[in-house]
Amino acid sequence: MLKKECDNTMLNDELEKLRLEYQKLQRSFEILMEVTKSMISTLELDELLETLLKRLVEVTNADAGVIARLEKERNLTSICQLL
Repeated sequence: MLKKECDNTMLNDELEKLRLEYQKLQRSFEILMEVTKSMISTLELDELLETLLKRLVEVTNADAGVIARLEKERNLTSICQLL
């Protein structure tokens, strides 16, 4: 009986780990879908980069993120950052 209880506890622990991993993957998928919709719906590059950066920071659990863009024709650099 003790072995059965121990096995059940181990199974419950493993089930909880799998449930948490599933939730994490599901949230990442939702964010990916949001980014994809943004890419399809906007022609404004700066707006798209800002949305992309926000979602990437969220998915990676980063503290901050930066996207730098260099335009060779005009020697301009635009930076989108999130702190």
